[in-house]
Amino acid sequence: MRELARRLTGGDRPVFELGFRLAGTQNAVFSTGGSDGTVNGILNKSMYGNVGVTYRWTSGATPTAEELAFNSALPRVFASVGANQARADGLRWIPRVNGEFSVPVLTLHTLGDFYVPFAHQQKYRMAAQANGNADRLVQRAIRAAGHCEFTGPELIQAFNDLVVWEKTGVKPAGDDVLTPATVADRNYGCRFTRGVRPGVEACPTQP
Repeated sequence: MRELARRLTGGDRPVFELGFRLAGTQNAVFSTGGSDGTVNGILNKSMYGNVGVTYRWTSGATPTAEELAFNSALPRVFASVGANQARADGLRWIPRVNGEFSVPVLTLHTLGDFYVPFAHQQKYRMAAQANGNADRLVQRAIRAAGHCEFTGPELIQAFNDLVVWEKTGVKPAGDDVLTPATVADRNYGCRFTRGVRPGVEACPTQP
């Protein structure tokens, strides 16, 4: 389960192990999302389906015999038709993130977050690229396990950099969120992390 979670939440990366052990965060996800695929207080139909999905915990070119056996034994479910369809005003109960924006966007994301996993940053990057907005998006990885566990200095730097970007057009630096080897590096996230959290390996030299 741990290795499946690693792949599904953004791949091998620092702070994953600590984030995985935070049972409170995982329980929050399961209680909010609902074990039947619904989303409490938002959708009363299942929007999740796993038909055609092959779950992997190894990185070889083809699934192992163990992975094939695991997948063949899994229950398969279909998402409910129209569970999150567009309303009359064009919006949805759960908005789709399409990477459609026309202003500078700077994001922060903690690497061990299991409530909103780091994989969302990767999907956001790909959506922005697909819509021609890659140059308008700067993303920063923070070495922490909690959800939105940012320090004051991290937030202040990000906000100031965003304001300067908007005023001057000078794009600030960010992190590569898509290259697996980069994300897996033991020092990934050091560039914009300020301070050391308990249980998180310190960077070689803190900025």
